[in-house]
Amino acid sequence: MSRLLTSCAVGSLLFLTIPSKAQREERDFSPPTGNASQIYFELLGPSIIYSFTYDGRLSHREDGLGFRIGIGGGGVNGDGFFTVPFQLNYLVGVRGKYLELGAGATYGYNVDFFDQGDYNKSNSNYTYGTMTIAFRKQPVGRMGFTYRIAFSPIFSFANGGSFLPYVGFSWGFRF
Repeated sequence: MSRLLTSCAVGSLLFLTIPSKAQREERDFSPPTGNASQIYFELLGPSIIYSFTYDGRLSHREDGLGFRIGIGGGGVNGDGFFTVPFQLNYLVGVRGKYLELGAGATYGYNVDFFDQGDYNKSNSNYTYGTMTIAFRKQPVGRMGFTYRIAFSPIFSFANGGSFLPYVGFSWGFRF
């Protein structure tokens, strides 16, 4: 009888400790809390040539819903443009390796930096749609280097519509 009670007691202890160990391991793999904000330099992508971009999460998780906003542009021979890309994005993944899905718009403004009296050219503004499907690598729960490689098509519904398959590359710092 005492052997039976001892076996039942040992079995009960094992039964109670196994779930708590599994719960502890599950917590270790869940996304840590924190903002996971980052600043990065993007070559190509939604701003056409380059941009400096801020990216943040809308919750205290590493993944999930977030946004990005940047300032970019470019110029050649005194003519240039200024862009402001904005996107909502969603991160899916674990341990700092994420699939990023995003959609938004980019506002642009063409600028003649050196007004040389060519009155046939005009400063103009435009807005076009953007999408992002990217691989993102960032440190988990701490500061550090981050990068992204993205397929970032650009589209417009003006003048019959257009679609430009495009790519983007980003390097930055998570804080």
